[in-house]
Amino acid sequence: MNWPGEAQLAEWLQALADKLAANSQTNQALSVPLACRFLAGISVPVWTKIKVRQLPGYASCEDMRYAEIAERVQGIVAEMQMG
Repeated sequence: MNWPGEAQLAEWLQALADKLAANSQTNQALSVPLACRFLAGISVPVWTKIKVRQLPGYASCEDMRYAEIAERVQGIVAEMQMG
């Protein structure tokens, strides 16, 4: 399986970050572990309430190794956190 492009990953993760920020129930900011879980399709209980599975990009890297996903998204998440 091929990796999604960096721009595509950034778009998906921005949508996730916006969803997390818009929902007071989550009280979470986007982090590398959350980004990895999202892209790998690993469910987190609070995501059911805010319907994260419906976002584009969810489980898009489910065939990739978690460590590889983490390595790939670290820079993207860091850039998003810096604004």
